[in-house]
Amino acid sequence: MQETDLYQLLKDLYRDQLALKYDEYLHIQSRSEGGLRRRIDAFLKYKPYLKPGRILDWGCKHSVDGCFIRHTLGKDVTLLGCDTCEGDYEVFHRYANLEYTQLKHPYQLPYADNEFDAVICSGVLEHVPNDSESLKEIYRILKPRGRLFITFLPNQYSYTENILEWWGGCSYHQRRYVLAQAKRKFLDHGFVTRFSTYHQIIPSFSGEESTKFARIPFLLALIRFLFTFNNVLERIWVLRLFSSNLIFVLSKAESV
Repeated sequence: MQETDLYQLLKDLYRDQLALKYDEYLHIQSRSEGGLRRRIDAFLKYKPYLKPGRILDWGCKHSVDGCFIRHTLGKDVTLLGCDTCEGDYEVFHRYANLEYTQLKHPYQLPYADNEFDAVICSGVLEHVPNDSESLKEIYRILKPRGRLFITFLPNQYSYTENILEWWGGCSYHQRRYVLAQAKRKFLDHGFVTRFSTYHQIIPSFSGEESTKFARIPFLLALIRFLFTFNNVLERIWVLRLFSSNLIFVLSKAESV
């Protein structure tokens, strides 16, 4: 079963990377059962639209998606990655055979026009200084009809984020999106939506404080059990409107 294979791959990569060099962020991510499973689930949702070619994992950090893509497509893909951090994630990047570049500009990308067959954007667009300028750059570097995969785009109506905002007076994300409005925004920047969906009803407990809470063995087992129902819950129209994230598969139009 592919989900099981990807889960074991992810656990092994986190274990080996943390053994090589301790990193608090990776430690938190590795301990979040819900966080691991939501990464796999998001990838499996856009995987049918992936094709071999030259792919950029934009804002990749340790490039979980890059590892999944390498595991799935093997040698039929050339993987590049970029982020603002130093990219000190040797185990992940080596497995993905990823060519990493540290970015120096808030949105400009050091790649040629029409260079990539696909760009992966996993939990990035909501954090950049200017999402419109970043979308223009992605449009520039994508080949005609190239694909843009966006996952973990925060849903404006996410019940988990709104509860946290009400409870603690802050939100994880400064920028959140409404599905229909996001489609129009992407179209304005030259991207046609090929697939879109709501994602993640069950909380992942992947934040620092919630991950500590979720380390309790009973809760880990409960989260693992509840996530088996996540895909079913996402099909319920009323519930899915309040999911945590949005997923998009977009293609670059021939002309804007």
